[in-house]
Amino acid sequence: MSKKRTASFLLALMCTLSLASCAGDTQPTAPASVTAAAETSETAEVTAAEETSETTAPEETEQPEETTKKKKEKKNKHELKIETDLQSLSEYFDGDFKVGTALTPNDLLSRNVVALTEKHFGDSLTCGNEMKPDYVLDRAGTLSYFAETGDDENPQVNFNQAKPILDYANEHKVPMRIHTLVWHSQTPTWFFKEGYEMDGEWVSKEKMIKRMENYIKNYFATLTELYPDIEFYACDVVNEAWMENGQPRKPGCREENGGEASPWVQVFGDNSFIEYAFTFARQYAPEGCKLYYNDYNEYMDVKMGTIYVMAEELKEKGVIDGIGMQAHLDVRSGTDSFPSVMMFNRALDTYSELGLDIQVTELDATIPAGSEEKFFDAQAEYFKGIISAIYEHRENVSALIFWGVTDDRSWRRDQQPLLFKKDFTAKPAFYSILEIKDEASDTSETEADTAETSEDSAEETPEETTEEASGETEE
Repeated sequence: MSKKRTASFLLALMCTLSLASCAGDTQPTAPASVTAAAETSETAEVTAAEETSETTAPEETEQPEETTKKKKEKKNKHELKIETDLQSLSEYFDGDFKVGTALTPNDLLSRNVVALTEKHFGDSLTCGNEMKPDYVLDRAGTLSYFAETGDDENPQVNFNQAKPILDYANEHKVPMRIHTLVWHSQTPTWFFKEGYEMDGEWVSKEKMIKRMENYIKNYFATLTELYPDIEFYACDVVNEAWMENGQPRKPGCREENGGEASPWVQVFGDNSFIEYAFTFARQYAPEGCKLYYNDYNEYMDVKMGTIYVMAEELKEKGVIDGIGMQAHLDVRSGTDSFPSVMMFNRALDTYSELGLDIQVTELDATIPAGSEEKFFDAQAEYFKGIISAIYEHRENVSALIFWGVTDDRSWRRDQQPLLFKKDFTAKPAFYSILEIKDEASDTSETEADTAETSEDSAEETPEETTEEASGETEE
């Protein structure tokens, strides 16, 4: 090829390449890291633009059915499932008494349980287990203190396992019930033994009194130092000390004599430890914290009579503020409920006569296991009857605490004893409770009308009698 033709060919080729470059994207390719940053920034801007302007949003491309289903499932997983339009229980009884519940740290992992708690039980929280002696008494810390000081009368405590619930109450400004200080159950046996050893000898009564005092002192001091802003408004000082026959528990420990035996009775020989516990609790409890004796089957006549006498004696000494009625109840089939509503109401009458406060501390009401929803209506009527009785005694009752939120998380889950189902929806029992005030109001109006009619009749009757008598005289 001649030099002239070669030059012409090269000139034409350069023009073609120049035109192609002008028609295409002239931006250079960015490094991967820069591209990623730019895509992130652009995506945020585009997303914001899409959210504020529907007209500028690109047309949505059709997603495969499986991808769409997964996205919906992921979205539904994070949506609250509670019924937000329900009347709040705590608001319903506002001005009558606190309404609260018991929680465990695992409950706080469920957004729906937390949402139900905040909506319906926001007046009070109780730790289901984590503030009991088993969880609070620190054996490693106690042994370390003993080794350093030689003092074996000063048990150490920590609230590490209760921390999630305490933190939650602190953040959300929810008052708390302390459950519990002195109990035969869920109290480690080493606490009562020489050297804090499981195989040690039982300590003397005198040493145990000192251990009890320091334990209660450390319990309150540590708790209030960690959480000075939480309102600890109530404390179950002693829990379940009396049997149904009105006698103290048998001496011993759970490892030897089963769960019913009491190491407190083993050391003290009787239930005289109760007065010591209340005396120390009164001395060390934070200001405003009321002190309660708490028990189950508290409506059975003999046991109720024993509790009444004990509370009367403690009241005279100025160391008790109230009775905690656990109220672990059994609907059964409905016609054979135990206790009956009448029996429970009689217990409320009895404890009210003490002039002490009453708190219903652990309410639940079981139905037969495996019955699904067969007895839900019976359970609803029973709950209504029980809480109606509590409402009628509202001048003496300061708190109504349910022992859990949903059936599947209850300690008696097989018998569905609570107000909300596993799917977080309300059971008939919930709705029945919301009828209580209207029915109580109707009853009061009827009674008032009846009383007024009786008064009118009483005023009219003498006049009619006089007229008849006068007429007879005149005749």
